[in-house]
Amino acid sequence: MKKTVCIIGAGLSGGFLASELLKKNKYKVILIDVDRLKKKFNKNNKLDINFDYSEKFYDKINRGYGFGGTSNLWHGGYTRLDKRDLDNIDRELNYDFTKDINLYYKKVFDQFIGKKKNRYINNSETFDIFKDSKKINKKKIYIEKKPFNSRVFIKSISNKIQIIQNAVVLTVSNNINKNKIDFIECTINNKKITIRADIYILSAGVFETPRILLQSIQEKKLNLINNNIGKNIIDHPFCKICSLKIDDKLLNKKLTTDKTFNDKFNYRTGYTFNQ
Repeated sequence: MKKTVCIIGAGLSGGFLASELLKKNKYKVILIDVDRLKKKFNKNNKLDINFDYSEKFYDKINRGYGFGGTSNLWHGGYTRLDKRDLDNIDRELNYDFTKDINLYYKKVFDQFIGKKKNRYINNSETFDIFKDSKKINKKKIYIEKKPFNSRVFIKSISNKIQIIQNAVVLTVSNNINKNKIDFIECTINNKKITIRADIYILSAGVFETPRILLQSIQEKKLNLINNNIGKNIIDHPFCKICSLKIDDKLLNKKLTTDKTFNDKFNYRTGYTFNQ
């Protein structure tokens, strides 16, 4: 008998995992999301107004991009890490990460981009205004002509797995067996339902995953003590701390350029100063 795997969250990770488990032919897959699969994604919506969830059992704000997750917004941009990038990573990690990554990085990059260049647009021509400057490093950025969106392949497997749509997961419970999740509760169209499976995978994103865990602990459904859940989560804060005046006329030109290469996506050019 096939084991049932319940995946909470149909973003990039959850959707890809459902697809991979399906290939094994060993599992019955349940994929839960707050979104509707047939609903067209609106990239202009805020995270917390994108879904018409029930308020009868749930008075909190839930946040997510629905089926496909952040791949709904992804423009398919890749760049190659240069020495400065790798040095910065080593410094932040306080570990010689570069030594490990260099064993595989070139091979992976060549496999992923080098042999499939016809799939990408290379924006290096946008650096021409700085071609004579020695103060700027040029960084190539590769843009997919058809950016990957996991929402598309979730649709392609939707008839082979059980998809529960328009559902807000309220709690996960392990009251019966403290070493295993017994069931989850969610609300769908003003009805609270219980979902049982053999294996549960929480893949609901950076906001919803801690919300589900903390809410489950608060309602005494989840026997877990962990003071780090949700700690230090900050939603893209920013502030202006200074202005930089550049006397060099060449560098006074606009350093960030938004260019449109089709009717859906823009890409941004980045620069790194040597001095």
